[in-house]
Amino acid sequence: MPGCGISGDAVSEAESAEVMLVTVDMMVKTLLDSAPLYVEIWEYKDGEFRFMDCNERAVAVFGVESKQEIMDLTFVDRPEFQPGGRDSTEMIYTTLSQVLKYGHGKAEFTLMNVAGEEMPFEFTYTRILTSDRQIIVCYGYDLREAIAAREEALEAEAQRVAAEIAAHEQISKNIRAMANAAPMYACVYDSDYNLIDFNKPTPGLFGVSSEEEFFKEVQKGLFRFSPEYQPCGISSKEKFHQIFAQAKLEGQTRFEWMYLTIDGAELPTEITLVKIDLSDSVVFVEYIQDLRPIREAEARRIADEIATIEREKQYKENILATISHEMRTPLAVMSVYAQMAVQQIKSGEITDEALDALNTISDEAHRLAGLANSALDMFTKKERDDTKADVDIGEMAVRLTNMLTSTAAKRNTEILLRLPSGLPPVWGVADQLTRVFWNVFDNALRHTKNGNITVSAKVEEGDTRFIHITVADTGEGMAADNLPRAFESGFTSGEGAGLGLAFCKEIIEAHGGGMKIETAEGEGFAVTFSLPEYCEAKAVRFVEK
Repeated sequence: MPGCGISGDAVSEAESAEVMLVTVDMMVKTLLDSAPLYVEIWEYKDGEFRFMDCNERAVAVFGVESKQEIMDLTFVDRPEFQPGGRDSTEMIYTTLSQVLKYGHGKAEFTLMNVAGEEMPFEFTYTRILTSDRQIIVCYGYDLREAIAAREEALEAEAQRVAAEIAAHEQISKNIRAMANAAPMYACVYDSDYNLIDFNKPTPGLFGVSSEEEFFKEVQKGLFRFSPEYQPCGISSKEKFHQIFAQAKLEGQTRFEWMYLTIDGAELPTEITLVKIDLSDSVVFVEYIQDLRPIREAEARRIADEIATIEREKQYKENILATISHEMRTPLAVMSVYAQMAVQQIKSGEITDEALDALNTISDEAHRLAGLANSALDMFTKKERDDTKADVDIGEMAVRLTNMLTSTAAKRNTEILLRLPSGLPPVWGVADQLTRVFWNVFDNALRHTKNGNITVSAKVEEGDTRFIHITVADTGEGMAADNLPRAFESGFTSGEGAGLGLAFCKEIIEAHGGGMKIETAEGEGFAVTFSLPEYCEAKAVRFVEK
């Protein structure tokens, strides 16, 4: 322009620079307003901070109409104090000062919109240097969504943890309920072998009066109720770890374990250890069976067996002693009368005296045979052939009566048969029943002289028909005081070894029958034995009681 001292080219360059600045300013403004973050711009010049500008996101955050309103609210848009208790204005200037010093920074602030709602923000600060001033740009990230998401995640995690705790508590309740319902003692261990629970009866097993006391004792050590070594010679600690390792691998194991009561008494047990997998852990349930009752019962059984063996031994010794004693008399009598008979025969004369001697020898030989048979029956009762079948008891009575008629006649005794016709067969072993008849007849003959022996029978009706056979004599009978002992082995009220009736009763009872005696001293002796009628449905092999 003429007269101005400025060339046209210079004016043109100044205009171009101004246009460029305006263009740059518009670009910066556009970038700020399009940013998704809250943005503030501060200027530091001449020792003071001044709020210069903000973007449109800030307008939306504070709920105002324009940026100018924010400019007017610069410090009113924050609460007086931050959540940590610091003054909001002081905290802002302190933060801006740190950014001036270090060129960057980060801090959390709580803002407040026009509705009074507090808004947590995280700010990132950047310093920009110019020729005459320093600019600080603040980028704010709204933490509400993040906090809400974090709180939601925390709530979800809390609910998950609560659900797991509830599940674990329920599992614990279920395990304890199972343990309490178990018909034995039970303890629960965790994977580190710590006792965590037990059922109600368990303290009593160890002689402890309460659950609290039991827990207190267990806290003294895992092996508080175990000896240092198990009966197998392995230390309790070593065997315990071996067993748990096996349970972990196989899921279940069973073994014997020696515990100790609180008083130190031995407590033998059988333990079943079961592994239970929970959602995030493993527990082991120990079911304990007290072996003391079993061991005591076994000890009693062995003691009873030993006592039985001793009784049988004594019984056989008594029989041998009795038979040995009983045999001396008939053998001595037979020897004397044999010598008398020999002398008579040598003289060439067979007198009545010699015949009586021979008859006496025959009687004593019969007596010896009876003793031998009774003893044989007693000693070989477990080796008998006990196969049962139908036995004609009437025919057996007739046959044995005929065999003994001559012997009875020598004692001036008559045998009378009073058997009903059509007597049904009995269910038994013929050989054994013959022995019974023989012993009962022999007993009657030895105690009857100048009298009679009557054999009778009758049938008793019922679900099972029984045949009752009675052998009654008119002999010397038995004193009432001796009657309760009549069936005792070795007992005798006179002659004999006292074996016959004991043997007979045993055989009859083994046949499912019974035996009884009726007697009075001087008025005879009656033996009645009862046997079940034969039935094909019963045709099975007899098993000795």
